[in-house]
Amino acid sequence: MREYATQAVLQTAAVSAPLPPVFGRVLVAAALLTVGGAAIATVARPALRQGRLIDAANEACLNRISHAQTWLAREPDVTAALDRERRSAADRRLHLLAADDEVVVRGALEQLAEASGLEASSFRLGTPRRGEAFDVVPAALTVEGDRVELPPFLEAFYRQPRVVRLVSLDLESPEYGTERAVATLKWEFASPARTQAEPADPSVHWAPPALARPSSEAAVAGWNTDNWDALVDSAAMLRGLGPELRRVAVLDQERDTLETERRALERWQEASTAERGAVLRKIPSLLQTLDASAIGKAGLRPGPGGTLQIVDDD
Repeated sequence: MREYATQAVLQTAAVSAPLPPVFGRVLVAAALLTVGGAAIATVARPALRQGRLIDAANEACLNRISHAQTWLAREPDVTAALDRERRSAADRRLHLLAADDEVVVRGALEQLAEASGLEASSFRLGTPRRGEAFDVVPAALTVEGDRVELPPFLEAFYRQPRVVRLVSLDLESPEYGTERAVATLKWEFASPARTQAEPADPSVHWAPPALARPSSEAAVAGWNTDNWDALVDSAAMLRGLGPELRRVAVLDQERDTLETERRALERWQEASTAERGAVLRKIPSLLQTLDASAIGKAGLRPGPGGTLQIVDDD
């Protein structure tokens, strides 16, 4: 019993005895490290996030540089295509109404009428309006003479170099029982566009990220300086491509405009050729309608689906 009591007293004394000083210092140091680490992490977190943003912006710059250089590598193909379109544009000038062509066109139409035995009494051009690829210029001509001369005149009218599309053909008999007729022809000319669209600036599409602005440098943390310098270099390289990008964009825009014009003119010519045949086929019916009209008037109008419709003003 005495031995057990002695052991219990020794154990109690060991538990209640103070720790050696070295253990206290270790615990204090650990606590300070924990608090200091948390403080450092709190301070460093924004700088770490800033570093990731700078790296992402630099990667975006490098990707945009690569894409822009690939786009610029198209220049030889764009230039070759532009040369072809310019040659084609020079060939199609004869088919378009130029801004100062009114006197020439008037004289040509008067000659067509005279060659067909008709007399041209009036000709006028309207105000140009913007079309798909060309400006569209309305025109009107009135001729008078023997109605039998109308088909050869219309045949010659559609075969003139400048492409035309019919708006209306109105016939009127000035005197009942005669073969004379007054024809008022209205149509549209295709004309070169007076205004051209400005090309989009590709340097805006491939601009450096907003973070790469010089004004952002003041907020860059010290340990992000190297990353920032890399971003500045990439952004400068990307901005340096701007003049080349804009120059190629101008070439690309001109090529696209001329290509659109070429295709539009082909559609105009195809439609005009089909329209010429339809008009000539409708003339006999139009003259019959004119003869049957109580007021001596009949007209021809383009209808849906490219058809031509005869109208009677009765």
